[in-house]
Amino acid sequence: MIAKLRADHQHHVDALSTIQSVFNELAISPDGENAETFVLGLLNGKTLTTAQVNEAWKKAGRGGIANNALTNLAKQKKMRRSAVKGERGSKYSFA
Repeated sequence: MIAKLRADHQHHVDALSTIQSVFNELAISPDGENAETFVLGLLNGKTLTTAQVNEAWKKAGRGGIANNALTNLAKQKKMRRSAVKGERGSKYSFA
């Protein structure tokens, strides 16, 4: 009985790992929130830099970085991108 439970447990651990890999690849969180929704939720009336968004992205357990989502949102004019003077990167706010 214990051996079967251990085998079942390992099967589920392996399945969850596979699922998490797919979520990371697609930039989807386990709760179904897509990358753009996540970034827009971070802004919430604030102005954030690329580094701040990427830090929050990592803390949320998302794979990679948020740069593609930031670029897409700026192109769609859902948010405004402006250069950070004297520094590398950009800052973002609602359009």
